[in-house]
Amino acid sequence: MKRQSLVLARVIWPLAVAVVMGCSGDTPKGPHGSTTTSFEPTGTTAPLCVSGDDIQVELDAGTEWVRICSGTHEVNLVLSSNVTLEGESALETRLDGAGIATVVEVARPDLSDSIDVVLRGLTITGGTSIGGEVKATAIEASYASSLLVEDVVVEGNSGLWASVGSSMMGMATFIDVTVRNNTSSAEAGGMSVGRADLTRVVVEGNQGTVGGIQLVSGTAGDVTADTDTVIRDNTGARSGGIEMSTGQSWVGGQIRNNNGSTGGGIAAMGGTLRDVVVEDNSAYVGGGLAVLFGETTVTGASISGNTAMQEGGGVYTTSNLDIQDSTLAGNDASSGGGIWLRDGVLSCTNCDLGTGPTDNTVDDVAIQGGQSYTSWGPGSTFTCDANAGTCE
Repeated sequence: MKRQSLVLARVIWPLAVAVVMGCSGDTPKGPHGSTTTSFEPTGTTAPLCVSGDDIQVELDAGTEWVRICSGTHEVNLVLSSNVTLEGESALETRLDGAGIATVVEVARPDLSDSIDVVLRGLTITGGTSIGGEVKATAIEASYASSLLVEDVVVEGNSGLWASVGSSMMGMATFIDVTVRNNTSSAEAGGMSVGRADLTRVVVEGNQGTVGGIQLVSGTAGDVTADTDTVIRDNTGARSGGIEMSTGQSWVGGQIRNNNGSTGGGIAAMGGTLRDVVVEDNSAYVGGGLAVLFGETTVTGASISGNTAMQEGGGVYTTSNLDIQDSTLAGNDASSGGGIWLRDGVLSCTNCDLGTGPTDNTVDDVAIQGGQSYTSWGPGSTFTCDANAGTCE
């Protein structure tokens, strides 16, 4: 779903009550010179930590490095200039939106300005949407020029939109981040991202139209995830793990144990998937991957152990799909256990469709109104045409 031009009128609730405070003047672990964002505080002396209303006071004053004391702080913060907002750690410092509004929001800058944001050492919870505003509930950073989120837990946020909305204007970097147990009624329960780099990120237990992560429609979304990044145990009314569109790409990571109606692991409306593990997901159609329209390319993927109640245990496709150097084994469906082709052309080059105990059930490839194939195993290369109803 397109994250549209967001806010003409903004309701700000700078109500901040420090419920528990643990402020000290000793040197924190502090900004550590990350090169993944264009902005870090220039000062070398750690500031004293602040609590409650003083957090927004520091932000309004344009303070570049705002340290937040340990404890729980009921806040709805608005960031309007370059800032590092840092708690003691995700275990010690909690920002609670108290069910009032977004917890941390990056304000829309003037056209000539940019805002670079670092969020570190925080748990962010209790955020929500206000009325019909198109805002993420926990972190709304669509207007950040760059965003670094590190050692942060996002949990227990709910509303119309995603819990985390990252930059549509620049790169977002997430390191050691957990996004869990959030809900959305209209978008991804977990995250809505444009260009992003994910390192040791866990997105789990979220619910929404898309369960885990939605790449923002209309942007050249390009997401790279390391092997320790896992999108798991999310539930979507439409797709379970992630959803992407034409011109977007997803590289790396693990998509596991998600559930949706169309695309338990991934739903793609075009785009590119590379070096991704898609395993043990389930859906009505397209247990692992559902390709709904647009040209889609899959390279170096493992799509295994997925289940569909109807067609396409591994893959369900209604459009042109090119799969290269990938494994599609051990998937299960009533038809098209490995791949179900409804429309378009399917090309497989050096594909492993399993054999013996890793074979797909009930077949490797099935074409709607056409042939079913059961004998393909490792190293298979073939092309299927839905109009002809055959593969060769």
